[in-house]
Amino acid sequence: MNSDTTQASATIECAASSSPAAKTKRPAETTSGDRSTASTSGEGSAASTSGYMSAASTSGYRSTASTSGNQSAASTSGNRSTASTSGEGSAASTSGHMSAASTSGNESTASTSGYRSAASTSGNESTASTSGYRSTASTSGYRSAASTSGYRSAASTSGNESTASTSGYRSAASTSGNESTASTSGRWSTASASGYRSAAVAVGAGCVARCGQDGAVLLAEYSDDGQFVGWRFGRAGHEIEAGKLYRAEGGKLVEVTE
Repeated sequence: MNSDTTQASATIECAASSSPAAKTKRPAETTSGDRSTASTSGEGSAASTSGYMSAASTSGYRSTASTSGNQSAASTSGNRSTASTSGEGSAASTSGHMSAASTSGNESTASTSGYRSAASTSGNESTASTSGYRSTASTSGYRSAASTSGYRSAASTSGNESTASTSGYRSAASTSGNESTASTSGRWSTASASGYRSAAVAVGAGCVARCGQDGAVLLAEYSDDGQFVGWRFGRAGHEIEAGKLYRAEGGKLVEVTE
């Protein structure tokens, strides 16, 4: 290479390193090797790995962390970020505002604490949890659990023998799998279990519940001044009808017109 070419290359590299774009745009970091790590803290960045027992993490705004390797972890704390993994026994977590964490592997965990966030799993015996306001936790795997603690949030499961629970005010817990449980402890919340032999439990004041065929509901009754009165229990086909919504009032379960 002649001296003119060398000098020109050096000039281009110097200009690129001093430009505004070079200061704000961070490159994506990727790895496909086993037990590898990809991480980035830059805005609009991406960290991904497909290797076995690998980790991808990012804390940048509008960032993405993803891994498809078994026993891997993807995490992000940036606003509007996404953490996803498809490996079995993996974990995806995010604490960012309007973020999403998802896993598709069996025995995996997806969690988020961000406002209006979503945590979802499709693997068997997996867990999806969120504590953010107006957030959603959902699972479709067998014997899985979905839980939310945020105000006006929703937890749903469709797998058999699964659990959906919410503790947030005006939230909803629903299950459609057989022999599953939907429970809520937040005031003015809804517990709905539509699967065969499933149970809906509502602990908070002003809550309502429904169950499916051969299912049951358990509701707490409160007085007008908010004092606990007692428990009201009903079985589909006996004290109540399957598929209908009930509240506890006057010492019994009263059907609610939707």
